[in-house]
Amino acid sequence: MAIEPISEIRVESLVPTRLQKAEPEDFSSWIAEQLGELDGQIQRSESALQDLALGKAENIHDVMFELEKSRTAFQLTLQVRNKVLEGYQEIMRMQV
Repeated sequence: MAIEPISEIRVESLVPTRLQKAEPEDFSSWIAEQLGELDGQIQRSESALQDLALGKAENIHDVMFELEKSRTAFQLTLQVRNKVLEGYQEIMRMQV
């Protein structure tokens, strides 16, 4: 076995491609994208739960994992919504 030299590690390969965008997105399109991902996650968990009820699920751990991912994502979305509303209300209370 020959010892091979260590190859160069590129930072671009470590950063996910969606974080490498040079152009900024507007907030509404980002929120729409996140809500779409949340909807997809909820649909996957509902499908896994339905498979469990029908006896098609092989591993209950995977079903529970999908359900917890959906619950956590939904709670995070609710917290972001609450913070955005608080910020909006604070701006509306400002006197100009």
